[in-house]
Amino acid sequence: MTTADWAFVISIGSFLLALLSFVWNVWSKFIYPKARVRPTIAIMELASKNRKGGDFISLSATNYGPTDVTLHAAISRKRQPYIRWKRNTKFFILNPLDGANGNTSSGPFSGGLPKKLLVGEQFSALFPGSVAKKWVAEDKLSDYGFADTFGRNHWCSRKNIKEFEKSVSKETSQSS
Repeated sequence: MTTADWAFVISIGSFLLALLSFVWNVWSKFIYPKARVRPTIAIMELASKNRKGGDFISLSATNYGPTDVTLHAAISRKRQPYIRWKRNTKFFILNPLDGANGNTSSGPFSGGLPKKLLVGEQFSALFPGSVAKKWVAEDKLSDYGFADTFGRNHWCSRKNIKEFEKSVSKETSQSS
């Protein structure tokens, strides 16, 4: 092959790569865009003086767009040690409270779930504060988030989870 033949092959390869990039860009931005959801978890306390029962765990999700999303369930996962070069992960569905005034749950799809979030909207699922120690110390849950109706999982950031675990250990050391 001559130099001109090699230049022709390289230019055809470059054209195909550029065409593939263009098709992928159009597909991901216009044909099938995915919503970006950012969940956060924190321990909250109601400011009302007549409220008894202590703290709540608030698992919130904000939809950053570009499309609407329907949150299906509040979920968690527990990472286990490596087994035969695979990460063994267990998933859990969390039971949110029916409302801030009650300490009851009607199952995993209570507390306003499923919830459709428009772009820019936020949703919070509340959990009793008493389960925080169980989640962190006993169950050793490592991640918290939401599952949407398309089967995608949206997880809290590692920084947010570390802050949550730090506040849980601080709460348990103060109550002891």
